Amino acid sequence: MELVLKAITPIFLVLCFTDQKKNGTISGFLPKMLNALDEIRAKLGHKPNLLERLTEVINRRLKYLVNETLMLATAALDPEALYRTKFAQKPSSRFAITLVLKKIAGSPSKAAV
Repeated sequence: MELVLKAITPIFLVLCFTDQKKNGTISGFLPKMLNALDEIRAKLGHKPNLLERLTEVINRRLKYLVNETLMLATAALDPEALYRTKFAQKPSSRFAITLVLKKIAGSPSKAAV
C-alpha cells in the first residue's frame, strides 16, 4: 500500500493543480508533470519493473498531449512558460505555434501576414 501511495502522490498533486479554476493552466501542467515523473523515478528506483510500466504509460500520454494536441503551442505562447523554460528554442515549439497560427488564420497566406 505504501508503494502505491509513493507512486500516486505526485500524480495526484498534478491532478489537483489541473483541477483548479484559477491556476490550472495548460502551460503549468507540463513542467509539473515532468517534475512528478522525476519524483516517481526517485521513489520507485528500487522497483524497476513497476517504474518501467508506470513511466511507459505516463510518457505515452505526455507524448500524445504534446505531439497530437495544441498543448505545446499554448505552453510556448505563454510568456511565463517561455521565460522559465527553453520552449521558444525548440523546433517542435516553433512548428506547433506555426500550426496554431495557420488554424486561427484560416489560410497560410493570412497566417504569414
